[in-house]
Amino acid sequence: MAFLRCARWRSLRFVQATRRARRKALSRTSSARARRQITVFVGGLGLSLVAIAVAGIKYQLFAAPAEEPISGEFANHPMVEATFMSLLIAIVGLGALAFAVLVNRVRSTGTPGAWGRVTGWLWGVSGALFLLFGAMNFFTHIGLIVNTM
Repeated sequence: MAFLRCARWRSLRFVQATRRARRKALSRTSSARARRQITVFVGGLGLSLVAIAVAGIKYQLFAAPAEEPISGEFANHPMVEATFMSLLIAIVGLGALAFAVLVNRVRSTGTPGAWGRVTGWLWGVSGALFLLFGAMNFFTHIGLIVNTM
């Protein structure tokens, strides 16, 4: 009787282990497929952001009106704000492109290499700058509303 219980327990353990292995293999395959799709999407967004940055420099976008309290100081020099915003957007775009390369590298070699540090630095610096610019932007937009009333 003990032999039958042991045999049944072993066969049950084998079936459970086989099911776990199948689930793990399926999840690995589907996550690899999802990573590949996300890589294409994030890489495409990175290219788009770099193109927006180039257009910002070429056409002098992002210029502020003279009525804004901080940015208005540079209203006579539209390239100053165009350059700042374009560089900020380009840094985020380069981070997205580096992320796409990073995911492909991790998938192929299993290690991030220098691409992990590059992606982290690009997104960390641009995130901090966007945070500071966002805080300043609230102030300048309120000032713009008050100055034009």
